Amino acid sequence: MPESRSDPRVLPLLDSAWPQISRRAASAATLGADWHALSRPFIREHGRRVVAHAGILSLPLVLNGRSARWAGVHAVCTDPAFRGRGHFKAIMNEVVETCSEEVEGMLLFTGNPELYTRFGFECVQEHRFLCRNLHAGGESGDEAFRPIKKDRLGDLELLWKFLKEAKPSSYRYGFTGDPQHMLLNEVLACGDLERFYFSPRLEGLAVFEILGASLRLYDWIGAELPDLEEILACMPRRIHRVELYFSPDRFPRAWTSEPMAFAGDQLMVRGDFPLKGQRFMVPPLAHC
Repeated sequence: MPESRSDPRVLPLLDSAWPQISRRAASAATLGADWHALSRPFIREHGRRVVAHAGILSLPLVLNGRSARWAGVHAVCTDPAFRGRGHFKAIMNEVVETCSEEVEGMLLFTGNPELYTRFGFECVQEHRFLCRNLHAGGESGDEAFRPIKKDRLGDLELLWKFLKEAKPSSYRYGFTGDPQHMLLNEVLACGDLERFYFSPRLEGLAVFEILGASLRLYDWIGAELPDLEEILACMPRRIHRVELYFSPDRFPRAWTSEPMAFAGDQLMVRGDFPLKGQRFMVPPLAHC
């Protein structure tokens, strides 16, 4: 896809739809993840004012073990004062026409799927993966995971070392593109690096939250994926249940699965998507 050329004038419009998005995008930029370098804008203007926007992101993927070139559609919105004038339809038609010439398919996440079916998008169900009855973790020494802090000496170097080395955590659905994309997604979602953790025992970063005795593992960032047992051994608290938010094809064990989507994040695809009918999840850091 052509080089991104996002227009800073879109940010006030995006803030009206998603409060604080420009502040979080600015925070991500200070860490080295630049919205304007990643997102290619399609806009409608009234004078010099941007009144409608859709962005596309390059999504180099691995789908069922095969490399694929897709595009992600994101940040679609119209100024309420200018709705009903055909801006959304015009932008989406332009996005579909452009992407149809350049990539194999398109995907997006939305809380309003009915808006996109007329452009050829269809809903695809995601699943998260569960493993119960575990008794692992509780490491309290120097080998335990510790949070990555942007103001701690050396932590940003660690962060970027592993982002640049990162291989997909899943070959069923894996992202192989610009590591800025992963970091931008995390900062837009959480505002900071609070889910990034490092253990000296393992060559990489775990992206997770712990709720009670349940581990929500969102991704692994590094050149090599450790065994799940190695990751669990470095957890600072005892873990009895794992919720996996990427496909477990590289974690061989008995997983159960359940349908799930994050609030307002129904996955829709346009094109020949090979995972239809399969159980998989798009890792949160690979969203668009």
